[in-house]
Amino acid sequence: MPQDPNGHLVEREFLTLAVWDQFDAPTAEAVARAVERCLPVGWEFVSVAPFAAGNQQRYVALFEYKERVFSLIPGGEATLGYDPSQPTRVPQELVREWLDNVRGLEGWENARWEGYLATVLSPLRTVHLGPYLIASHSRHKKCATGAAERGELRKKGLTLPTADQWEYACSAGTRSLWYFGDMFNGSPRNAFGLLIAYDTYILEALDTPGVYCGGDGGVRACSGACDLEYHVPLSSWHRCIQSPEIEDTWHSTLYRPVFQIPDAALG
Repeated sequence: MPQDPNGHLVEREFLTLAVWDQFDAPTAEAVARAVERCLPVGWEFVSVAPFAAGNQQRYVALFEYKERVFSLIPGGEATLGYDPSQPTRVPQELVREWLDNVRGLEGWENARWEGYLATVLSPLRTVHLGPYLIASHSRHKKCATGAAERGELRKKGLTLPTADQWEYACSAGTRSLWYFGDMFNGSPRNAFGLLIAYDTYILEALDTPGVYCGGDGGVRACSGACDLEYHVPLSSWHRCIQSPEIEDTWHSTLYRPVFQIPDAALG
């Protein structure tokens, strides 16, 4: 594993989000160039750019590998998932509209918004993640099957994100229902510079076949869900469980590769 010219590895603390968020642009670039020297051949540091969404803003280091742009994601301890003890700040008129829409359905007579979210969003948990690089855009697979696509990624030293990595990258430090807040207003990119969770018809494949994030494959859109429920699959915490084979047939299954920065590169 190549190191910097002085024989030092990248300081582990520098690649934790709490520390990274204190960096100005020159410091972020200096750390990013140190990371570049610890990456395999083919990776190239491109630039540092500011991004903001929700209550988060930071400089993001962008890298290029095989003609794809990747964002550097600092790691550390993080809280992920939906916390039922902290009600969302979704406008009550939207919640009332949702209640009016579902309480006429069999089995939904006693529906509660927070109770519904607890059934479709991932559970509250604390995780510890190392730093990694994740593609700024997801793309369609180039291979005929999802299994073959995963195999091709492994040949390049890449993987698909774990559920924790995907949620952490999508939320980008926020704890709101969506990475841009608790009111759906859209945002072209999140605070890690990722184009993510913007179209409910999309399913982003994870490292575990049959588990998807970033949308629900258009299920709610086609079922006549109200506007609020329609946008739930774009939550950072939403997971869609489907047959593993669906990624071989659903035209909107996308792939977002990840490169895990080796622990050996961190001092």
